[in-house]
Amino acid sequence: MRGSVRKRGTHWQLAVYMGRAPNGRRRYVYEAVRGTKRDAERRLTALIAEVQSGKRSAPTSTTIETLAEAWWDTVSPELSPTTRRGYRRLLDKRVLPALGSKRLTRLSTQELDRYYVDLAKGRAPGGGPLASRSIRHVHAVISGMLATAVRWGWIASSPAERARLPRLHTHYVRAPDPEDVVRLLEAAADYSLEFGTYLRLAAATGARRSELCGLRWSDIDLELGELNVCRAIASSDTDPSVLVEKGTKTHQSRTIALDAGSVAALNDVRKAGINRALSAGVSYQTDAYVFSDDAAGAQPWHPDAATATFRRVARRAGVTGVRLHDLRHYHGTMLADLGVPLPSVRDRLGHRDLQTTNIYAHGRRASDRAAADAIGRHLDGAPAESSS
Repeated sequence: MRGSVRKRGTHWQLAVYMGRAPNGRRRYVYEAVRGTKRDAERRLTALIAEVQSGKRSAPTSTTIETLAEAWWDTVSPELSPTTRRGYRRLLDKRVLPALGSKRLTRLSTQELDRYYVDLAKGRAPGGGPLASRSIRHVHAVISGMLATAVRWGWIASSPAERARLPRLHTHYVRAPDPEDVVRLLEAAADYSLEFGTYLRLAAATGARRSELCGLRWSDIDLELGELNVCRAIASSDTDPSVLVEKGTKTHQSRTIALDAGSVAALNDVRKAGINRALSAGVSYQTDAYVFSDDAAGAQPWHPDAATATFRRVARRAGVTGVRLHDLRHYHGTMLADLGVPLPSVRDRLGHRDLQTTNIYAHGRRASDRAAADAIGRHLDGAPAESSS
């Protein structure tokens, strides 16, 4: 950070450069010091440190709303459609009504701490109380904006860096009962070959609904019994009826092994797709979508349509209180219950870290019960059982 010392009559003028304001003008922090030039230079060193730490900043009328719109113009093209809609909703509903008129240079860490508490208690504009995870999403938006303001030189440091976030409490999901899953799969198979296979893959791989809709035949190796999850299907921002491909939620692909029954079901779907294309007189490409109502397999299913079909199938099966996404929870819970190590569960589900996968740790009840029975037998004097 640059600074200068100039003699101005009976005092020394200190100036620290703060970058350019939104209108392009250079911004400085000024201070007048009396004494010797050496005194002024020592004070300049201290002033630069104050500016860098955020204790001093250049006066500016730039508001949080001005920053938000400038930041949005640069960051939104890089976001996935789903993330873009979510961020924009948080900006318009939560952040700007509460902080939009605030001057950027006057936003403090203390104010952010108070704002996050107000969000948790439902006292902030935009609606009722927010859960800890949702507040962290709001913080991600604010933090991204302020970090950009620092990079642009609008402020010296971000008050969001030191803000106190609410603790994330570990929560456990309630997965569908295995009996209900079997009934759903049977009803889906009766509904159609394609949807029966779609639902089986949801339960057998734990893939998200948008990831299953994005599957192409080029992602599947039927001989090895593997599929590669590398994309998802989402609605366009401008027109929800228009579908676009995007990366997975973690922006990473993953390869998942398939069971023999799922491979057989996929083989049947592929044969049916080829026959349908031949009947329609069109070519069935090797990269056709696995789940498509188009004879050539050129258009994927809409994720919302898959959810609507699931609801119809669930009604036919007489299963209530189960969502399509819950089959993902079923997959994670069953694997943990069977003693599959959590890192392997994480990899199949495509989680970023084990913290997320830990919601399925409670599912290891069968192995935990076996451990309790084993130690109980030992304490009761029963002979130890061989592990062979």
